[in-house]
Amino acid sequence: AMVRNTEGNYVFSGTTFSEDGDLELTTNHGLGDAWLFEIDPDGILAWSQTYGSVKSEGGNGIAQTPDGGYLLVGTTNSKDSRIMSKGLYDGFVVRTDAQGRKLWHANYGGKDWEYIYDAYAPSEIAERVRDVGVRKVALDLPSMLLLSVLAGAFIGDVVLKDYAASADENDDQPVRLFSPRGTPAQQYSQFGFLVNGQKVADDALWSADGEVLTQDKPLTLTHDAGNGVELQLTYSIDDNYMLSVDQRVANRSGAPIVVQPYGLVGRTSDTASESLFIAHSGPIGAFGGSANYEYDYDDVDDARKVSPEGATDWIGFTDIYWLAAMVPDAGSAPDSTFRALGGNVYRADMIYEPVTVPAGRAYSTKSRLYAGAKESEVLDSYQDSGI
Repeated sequence: AMVRNTEGNYVFSGTTFSEDGDLELTTNHGLGDAWLFEIDPDGILAWSQTYGSVKSEGGNGIAQTPDGGYLLVGTTNSKDSRIMSKGLYDGFVVRTDAQGRKLWHANYGGKDWEYIYDAYAPSEIAERVRDVGVRKVALDLPSMLLLSVLAGAFIGDVVLKDYAASADENDDQPVRLFSPRGTPAQQYSQFGFLVNGQKVADDALWSADGEVLTQDKPLTLTHDAGNGVELQLTYSIDDNYMLSVDQRVANRSGAPIVVQPYGLVGRTSDTASESLFIAHSGPIGAFGGSANYEYDYDDVDDARKVSPEGATDWIGFTDIYWLAAMVPDAGSAPDSTFRALGGNVYRADMIYEPVTVPAGRAYSTKSRLYAGAKESEVLDSYQDSGI
């Protein structure tokens, strides 16, 4: 995030894992730190400060306070004498002076996870507040908890309740597979559309026809794309880890439109398990009927974009024990790629062929997302059913 301060300079918030370059005079307190820095209009660095403890802190929003200081908000999962998170992740707040020197910090949360995404100065609130209705929808199964954020229709929270994150018998925290985009442990998914060659904005708001997705009741998100074009994502779930997404476009305009549904999975490699000779960790998929273990994160970094050969059976990322993978609609031929986005962040894309939807008609396709444990019995059952 960025604000222009009262002196006309630019102050940015973010996350850093470095201790050199422009961060040589700061301290990296743990895996990642929340970061605040100021530059002048010519891009000259004025100051840089980091904030954190033994694990990961991330900076998201920023606001300048009336006394010229700053309020930085984000997330933390540290547990020590300096920062004691109450659960998986807590909201993190840092108050600074005008040079970014910390005046105080605090964390807020419960036993699960909390994130603070933005901060506003009082003068901004009236301009930014709008009635957006339900902001998140949830799925709560005995084995899995999933949340979809209605801004951008991102699936940014997946917790596997049956698996412990630690071997410590005194630590009952479950495995967190997905974390929201932009957080230190980010892994997320999104299904959406290109309409006439333009991607629907990541901050576009979707309305929901309910608050909770169950195995008995699908849940539909709807977005008005303007000019008579309505987009819908209908989620349904089985009793394991497979989410089905019906991507539907209704063209109520007076002219044909060209649409391309897509799906993506993004993640950081900072939290990836080590790739072993007998167990691959990294980009993965099956193309033309054969599994492809050829690429690792370094390969994607070098090429920036990798396009595996063969029709896509499924594509995503794997750790030693966990898998996040998309499955395209049967009989389709999406263009699938792995991309390096910089900063150890990577994305698997699955983009369907362009389809012309005449005026007054609709078009839909069904994609799937598996986000769960690599249980051979479960995965074999999907393969046997033709998925």
